[in-house]
Amino acid sequence: MLQISIPSQYGSTSANPEATPTLSLNKQIIKPLQKVWQSATPQQKSLLSALTPVMLGAGAAGLTMVKRTFIANAPLLTEMVQNYEAYKAGDISMGQYDYHRKNYVAN
Repeated sequence: MLQISIPSQYGSTSANPEATPTLSLNKQIIKPLQKVWQSATPQQKSLLSALTPVMLGAGAAGLTMVKRTFIANAPLLTEMVQNYEAYKAGDISMGQYDYHRKNYVAN
């Protein structure tokens, strides 16, 4: 059996504060994993249990990178939207819109 520690902020709230959060997986996903685990040798189980936290950590790191990218680019996206809205409202010409858009993309 594989056990994965889940930080409390990701677990559901329970009436019992001592309850361990659990990860629910779709049975179609878990059955092949259980089959692999049950047929694995002790060496393979050791390797799988060692790699699981690394794989989960890599996934979390990837999500963090995506989140930071969106946060870093939010002001630029806002400026791009405002530029487009100014063009659509007739406040700036097509040439001005294109100039600003190219500058936003180049930065």
